[in-house]
Amino acid sequence: MRQPPGSDTDTASRATPIDIREAYGIIAPPDVGAASPAVSREAEPPAQDTEAPAQASAANAALPPVARDAEPRADGDDAPQRPRDDAASDRPPPASDVQGGPITAGLALMVDTRAVFWKAAWLFFPMGLLPQIPLLFAGDFQPEDLTTRYLVLLIFAVLLHVVATGSMILAVAHIRVYGGVRLGKCLSDAAQVALPLLVVYLIVGFTLFSCIILIALLIGLPLLLYFLVTLFFAPHVVAIERLNPLMALGKSRWLVRGYIVTAFVIGVMFVTPFLVATLVVFVPFALLASDSAMAVNVVVAGLSAAATSYLTIGGTLTYLHLRGKREDYDLELLKAEIEQG
Repeated sequence: MRQPPGSDTDTASRATPIDIREAYGIIAPPDVGAASPAVSREAEPPAQDTEAPAQASAANAALPPVARDAEPRADGDDAPQRPRDDAASDRPPPASDVQGGPITAGLALMVDTRAVFWKAAWLFFPMGLLPQIPLLFAGDFQPEDLTTRYLVLLIFAVLLHVVATGSMILAVAHIRVYGGVRLGKCLSDAAQVALPLLVVYLIVGFTLFSCIILIALLIGLPLLLYFLVTLFFAPHVVAIERLNPLMALGKSRWLVRGYIVTAFVIGVMFVTPFLVATLVVFVPFALLASDSAMAVNVVVAGLSAAATSYLTIGGTLTYLHLRGKREDYDLELLKAEIEQG
């Protein structure tokens, strides 16, 4: 017989509702009356777990540095930058860490470049002279020979330039880390990155040549200067960081982003002495010795060797300087990068 609603028998037969949060111990149910002693008791505050912070700190310390303290990049990219290390301020920078404008930084880098050059002039000048060897055998240029002997000499010069540039970039890194050049490792590492360096030079050369063609349209010159500055450090990225050519081109643009004026001014400061030397020394000599092609080639080779070695050293130090601004970069990280090769 069905009981009337509200009777004791009907109330007892109904299932008592259960809060699922209480069943799984997530949260205590609200106070529903004195009939439930467990609920009617005054809730005690949970005991503070003192081991949790310590365990969290230990777990945080075990994470990789990028996952632990990664900072966003200055340019707004989502990829994390190298973490800031409090002890990094006590480590020597790999290049001039000058606080000031582009001219101040450029002057400091030029002083560093001269010091590095004289540290291993026995290596840098011959390496700068290496790509000029085909020029010494070129003799008097004739347009009809462009597709035969001169084409072969040009290819040979490009290959020698790649090897010489990689060797000098790594030599600068060795001097910064070890105080001298480890010649065997420097040459072996340069041989390993020769092919990626060649690809980078071909891409950059094609890009700059395309901009030169567009100069007649008035947009070529700004594009030429832009790509000349933003892609300049791609060979340094390949030689030291061992990135593939496309990643190296992107890393070069990222390093210069926000410092394009600084990089341009520093580049002008490095190039100006050689432009002056060309006007003051080479042009008068070429006019006086116009009958001797070999003499002119020797002078051109000497100036080019000095310019190549000097600009490669300065470019490498500028690359390390920019990495110090964009990343938490020091000699320990530079050493780890050149040792991994």
